[in-house]
Amino acid sequence: MKKQITLFCSLLLIAALLAGVTGCKKKTDTVTFSMTSLVAKLAGGDINLNAATSANTVPVNPTIVATFSSTVNASSVNSSNITLLREWDSKNIPITVTTLGATVTIVPTEELGNGAMLTLTFPVVGSSDGQSISGFVLTFATIGTFVPTGQIAYWNFEDNANDQVGTFNADST
Repeated sequence: MKKQITLFCSLLLIAALLAGVTGCKKKTDTVTFSMTSLVAKLAGGDINLNAATSANTVPVNPTIVATFSSTVNASSVNSSNITLLREWDSKNIPITVTTLGATVTIVPTEELGNGAMLTLTFPVVGSSDGQSISGFVLTFATIGTFVPTGQIAYWNFEDNANDQVGTFNADST
């Protein structure tokens, strides 16, 4: 009987030691740096700019917010290395870029135009702990019918004779 008690106590001691050793393993708090969302902010709800298909209902004066998994190194993103290109006239739209913690906010300083296709390009983005993610490019379109900047009227003659831009009154001429 003594042998069985000694064997049982030995097994119990070994189990306790193993539990102590595995419970003391250091856990890593490092989070893999990644972009978690990219949206155009709206009062009624955000538009996902990083979806499988390009967004086509972005307002002409959006605030674009990129959220990352950890704090962004502000020196890795700025208004000279993030670009917003309007496709129809190949114009780089001037933008203001601010970084706060894990978010990067991009605000165009001029209206983008109705129905315009745009390309947003990010450089390599670094985190405050030295990680980085590759740069990326995505496209989206603004809401409305495409009309070049400065055009005062546009008629598509689809079931009506209404000015699609909405600024020209034919009766006033």
